[in-house]
Amino acid sequence: MLLTVILENSIVSIKIEETTEGNDMADSYDVVIKVVSQKGRCANRHKVGDEWIIKGKTPGGICLSAFNSLSFSAHTLRFGGVFPWESNPDTATAACPDAGNPVVFELRRLRK
Repeated sequence: MLLTVILENSIVSIKIEETTEGNDMADSYDVVIKVVSQKGRCANRHKVGDEWIIKGKTPGGICLSAFNSLSFSAHTLRFGGVFPWESNPDTATAACPDAGNPVVFELRRLRK
């Protein structure tokens, strides 16, 4: 399955295509989540440089609210999708929902 996020006229749409190349889980990638910015006081004490790897399961130690805000991007990268507004097709950026103490995450697909 190929999942692509398309941005056109400020509207985000998702395109899903069936593929005949193996099974979906075999075609998945690991995704690294890394804290690239943190301002204020993070309640879970995340700090710049913290990293987790998604290998099909929610990584331990990451804030549930933050993971919820980045899980769509992680799934998109995990299954081969891209974000056309990102300069690198293997990355995405997401932020936790705490606007007063924002933590920004870079997600990076690990190519096989």
